[in-house]
Amino acid sequence: MPRFFAFFISLCLLLNAPVSAMDDVLAFQVPGSHYSATREALIEAIEAEGLVVGAIMPFNDMLMRTGEKGVATPFGEAEIFQFCSSGLAWQLVLEAAEQLAICPMSIAIYARSGSTGVSLSYRSPGEATLGRRKAAELLRRITTRTIELARLRW
Repeated sequence: MPRFFAFFISLCLLLNAPVSAMDDVLAFQVPGSHYSATREALIEAIEAEGLVVGAIMPFNDMLMRTGEKGVATPFGEAEIFQFCSSGLAWQLVLEAAEQLAICPMSIAIYARSGSTGVSLSYRSPGEATLGRRKAAELLRRITTRTIELARLRW
């Protein structure tokens, strides 16, 4: 049974591998879902970790409000969800006070203009310390769970 579990986890990680990575930003497509279902799934995945969404930033609205007249944003919809684990925050700042910049963590959800696809992206906290590795794992778990839940709702 343990081998099957290890194989299953490896398969899940492979299927949810980032579709693009720009240095420290990882992006994942959410196949077979739509924006509202993925949005609900992201909130549920964050809450399943015992965390609270601290803020939801309407990123596309901000771009539309502040952009040049007549210049369209690349998004149909785009929001950034922020959250933090107090236990993880303590670990990070005890390792190095500067790591307070890692919290709150955030995951973006977006749909490009003219596309039916939905994507998630986040900035990796890196792997330099145990706290950062735990933060990276938390972001991976939330992203993986979001993709799984979003697929179920379609």
